[in-house]
Amino acid sequence: MKKIIFSVILLAASFTLVAQENPVVIYRVTTVEANPAYSVPSYIRTNFETTNPGVTVIAWDPMFVWDPTTVWWRASYNTNNRITHVYHNSAGLNYNVALPVLQTFVPEDVITKAISLYGNNLYGITKMKGSDDMEVYQVRFLENGTLTSTWMDVDGTAVLETDVYKVKIDDDEIKIKSDAEKTKIKMDE
Repeated sequence: MKKIIFSVILLAASFTLVAQENPVVIYRVTTVEANPAYSVPSYIRTNFETTNPGVTVIAWDPMFVWDPTTVWWRASYNTNNRITHVYHNSAGLNYNVALPVLQTFVPEDVITKAISLYGNNLYGITKMKGSDDMEVYQVRFLENGTLTSTWMDVDGTAVLETDVYKVKIDDDEIKIKSDAEKTKIKMDE
């Protein structure tokens, strides 16, 4: 009788262990040059997985820096509506960067829209005033290694550069100009 009870408990425990599923982790690796088989070294991936156990959707990109023998790997993922980049090198060094950089208060809806439009290339968002007194956002993103700026409204639609106020400080005078209205405002301190 004891053997039967023990075997039933052992069988139930083994079914319980088998039924547990590991979370599905999705990797996307950017190809390097003409070699699509170039992949993240296992020790870098293992280091990332042990320090970030809850991350399930990761984009890996190789990064070549000043030393051509050292390849840095960038793991990018979205957490709490922020893009996190974790940079790893072959020497075991790593550091984190959380983007986008917010120069002013930016609503979460605008951040979500910018992330959906520009993805992992998004760098920063700044709230500005448009020429028709609506709020516009300057969105900066990396495009082929170059920082590029564009303007969008709350809905994510593009705003023309001519509809944004420009401020210039000249000899302790603040000058505000809008190209669309050809309006100039000078303020003396």
